[in-house]
Amino acid sequence: MIMWFYHASSSRYSFSTMTTRAELKALIDRMPDDKLSHVHQMLEFNLNPPKPRPEMEHMQQRSMEYRQRVLRKFQENRKPGTLGTGGGTGFASMHEGTPFGRQGFHYWDEKALVHQSLQSFDGQEIEVMERLSFSPDRSTLICALEISSGGHTVRHEDGFPISQVKG
Repeated sequence: MIMWFYHASSSRYSFSTMTTRAELKALIDRMPDDKLSHVHQMLEFNLNPPKPRPEMEHMQQRSMEYRQRVLRKFQENRKPGTLGTGGGTGFASMHEGTPFGRQGFHYWDEKALVHQSLQSFDGQEIEVMERLSFSPDRSTLICALEISSGGHTVRHEDGFPISQVKG
């Protein structure tokens, strides 16, 4: 196995072959005691990964489909002044045997920062679009929110006065 490591102090990547048990043991010996529980959890997870759960796999599949749909729609409808990164975050977990999670993406639409997400809550899918922008005179932060689920959409917009920073 070939591994890449990032060295922040030198701001470069280095090339290394597979790590040996001796190297891992040496790293563990240098770990502060208060960090050992994290290492233990990581090793335990790798040795005994959780069993696949169909409901989690379904939610992760829907999140991937949502991401692809949003990016495809974004590319089809992109207008001048729109900058897309497709970057985003997501998570999935379980609470009392029920999956929940959120997958989100952000991009610039002219002068508005847009964040779209698909949230799963107790099996219900909820799409959320947040748009942040300034008024033309930059005296107000405008926040627009659109939430859709089950064919029903709610929209709300509000402005927040911005106090001018004296410099």
